[in-house]
Amino acid sequence: MKASEIKIVRSPRRRRIVFSAAPDGEVSILAPVGVPEAELRRIAEENLPLIGRLRRRALARNDRRPRPNFAEGEEFFLWGSKYPLRFSRRVTAFDGAFILPAGTPEEVFAALEGFYRRALRRYIEPRIRDFAARANLTFDRIRISGAETRWGSCSTSGTISFSWKLAQCPPPLIDYVIWHELTHTVEMNHSPRFWRKLEMHLPGARLRRAELRRFERLCPVFPD
Repeated sequence: MKASEIKIVRSPRRRRIVFSAAPDGEVSILAPVGVPEAELRRIAEENLPLIGRLRRRALARNDRRPRPNFAEGEEFFLWGSKYPLRFSRRVTAFDGAFILPAGTPEEVFAALEGFYRRALRRYIEPRIRDFAARANLTFDRIRISGAETRWGSCSTSGTISFSWKLAQCPPPLIDYVIWHELTHTVEMNHSPRFWRKLEMHLPGARLRRAELRRFERLCPVFPD
């Protein structure tokens, strides 16, 4: 985790700076109101080993997600619903089931990941262009990544990345992530102003964020 990725939460009642890790692994800096963001980022950078330990402990306490064996008949999410694996000789397709070439667990996982990547790109590309045009926002390009702990991210250069694992989620939650990252093209933080802009583009965004966190607990832990 990078210092720039850590959420800043200020409170007028807080007198000292502490780090906090949520059950989903999100790390926050809890700070008094008057501390500049640059100073908080510097403190986070100096304490990245501690932050990493806090995050790993939080995830370990909360991680009861299934760990698949990639055997025929196992079920996986697509767009929020579960479908079984079915093996074929060469075909990769979807027909009420993930139809994938038979092979070792590693080979089956690779085929499933490839399917998810292609499906997610087909879904996201037209929608992010439509959303950006509606909100008069711009981005450079999109990238489908293998990120494990983040559904999406936005770089300062305007590249928006989405984890291929996002294809597991219901479409309204995918749309939330798209809007979240598009809003980062104008607000590279999670300040109150960021959330106001996101809610303007997507009313109920915070509720969808909570739904996404609940859904994440149902998703399997895929190999690195």
